[in-house]
Amino acid sequence: MQLTKALRAKVAIEFGTVYGNTAANLCLAGVERVITVNALPEQTSGVTRTFDLTESEIGCVYRKHGYERQVTQLLCNTLEVNLQESIPESSADIAIVDACHDYDFVIRDFLKVAPFIRPGGSSCCTTRNPRNGDTWLPAIGRVCICDAAGMTFVTWRARGGASGSGWRGR
Repeated sequence: MQLTKALRAKVAIEFGTVYGNTAANLCLAGVERVITVNALPEQTSGVTRTFDLTESEIGCVYRKHGYERQVTQLLCNTLEVNLQESIPESSADIAIVDACHDYDFVIRDFLKVAPFIRPGGSSCCTTRNPRNGDTWLPAIGRVCICDAAGMTFVTWRARGGASGSGWRGR
């Protein structure tokens, strides 16, 4: 939430609502509008899924805390979502990609939200290594800073800081 506060974020996109903890925390941090996407079990695809929730379970935390007026909940697979129906391009301050954790899904999800991030905005994407028994290996997140020159990816490791990834482009 420090990044959200540093950006003075007012509009956020979240892929992977689950119980709605992140959406509730975004609202608590001052975000005025959150567009969040989560698939119902029958809508999911991909291998690395962490939760199969019912419609009433998805987003229950942000609803419990009274944020349903700030949150637009979309129930669909992120690969099929049409964000243009909910938000103009280049208008989100932050996008959080935390849905299916298969690497190819994360990349496609990021490419789907990228046009909606304003210049100077940011995105946080999470991938996880495949299951090792019942234990998840440490997650690696990718943060994309959007500016006039394009997008810069910085890879953050669970322990450590930035590693030297540096793709740019738009």
